[in-house]
Amino acid sequence: MNAGNNLNSILSRWLLHEPTVVPPVDCGACSMAATDPANAARWSLFKCCAFQPFFPNFSLGALLVASPRELWSDQVYLGPLGLMAVKEFRDGCEQTPDELRGPEHLCTFYDAKERRCGVWEFRPGECSSYYCQTSPVNQRLSERTFAVESAVAQMAMVELGFSPAQIAAEVETLNSGVTTAVWDPALLLDVYRRAFEWSEGLKPEQIQQWLDFDILGKVRP
Repeated sequence: MNAGNNLNSILSRWLLHEPTVVPPVDCGACSMAATDPANAARWSLFKCCAFQPFFPNFSLGALLVASPRELWSDQVYLGPLGLMAVKEFRDGCEQTPDELRGPEHLCTFYDAKERRCGVWEFRPGECSSYYCQTSPVNQRLSERTFAVESAVAQMAMVELGFSPAQIAAEVETLNSGVTTAVWDPALLLDVYRRAFEWSEGLKPEQIQQWLDFDILGKVRP
């Protein structure tokens, strides 16, 4: 399995990386369930999906184009930047040790019946870059993928005409979980669609320029 297949379908187009950077991932055969007998039932049932990741606007657009679905739930906030956990849900996850989390902590996109991610091809960078074994390279990859997604989502808002104040408020919600606005669902669906259409034209070099980005943390010439 190559690196592109391990990252979500959109991030793979933008990230310039060596194939060896991203380890193989097969959540269907969860290694934690096999190597951690004390918590085997938890990992078998819920895997690593007992939290709610940030899902950027352009990825939501791609997901909805491929597979229209309901996005709204009590545990998520939807705004023009994307989907994120509300503070109460985020706090509940952070206050519960990972191995003790249960169905009440599951990601809204987790398919509990099939026991697998319901949006695997479009899963956010937080999920694409989460691996059973933590390493400095994996940590940098996770940080970089989040940086790319949040930056592109903000640039999409700029392109779609949102004000600096609106963008700043959305970023603050992403950082804190505290929501300050209620958006019209029809408007948001249009934002997600247009953000995805705009992102289709982006080149890796553009994003590299925005972030001086390199997957291994090296400065490019």
